[in-house]
Amino acid sequence: MGKQLNVPVYGTAFTFRDGSSGVSKNTRADEARMNIVKPGEKLELGPFSIEFIHVTHSIVQCVALAIHDSVGAIIHTGDFKVDPTRPINGCSTSTSSPLERDACLLLMSDSTKPGPAGYTESESALWAAH
Repeated sequence: MGKQLNVPVYGTAFTFRDGSSGVSKNTRADEARMNIVKPGEKLELGPFSIEFIHVTHSIVQCVALAIHDSVGAIIHTGDFKVDPTRPINGCSTSTSSPLERDACLLLMSDSTKPGPAGYTESESALWAAH
């Protein structure tokens, strides 16, 4: 097993409760420095200001990160979807800009199955079918 690091870890409450995250599986709760964050929250860490931005996904409490410093900002979306209808959890991806004061220097985003044309059906349609 690799060397253990005693560093703070940030995530939503679901991230830590889910049990599928490496943090939950591989860290003893009494040794971990787990910090629960909420969408919309801003955190100051050294020279960085980090905004946790709500995004819609197939699991709850997903967030993108806007990481600001004195030069500008980096956005890391993680996996997300834009659901133009009302998602089953009632929270759509935030479309307000976290970059009102900073230039976006880099956008990091990932996507699953980008090849097919068209739109992915909303989870609310699946919910209604059951």
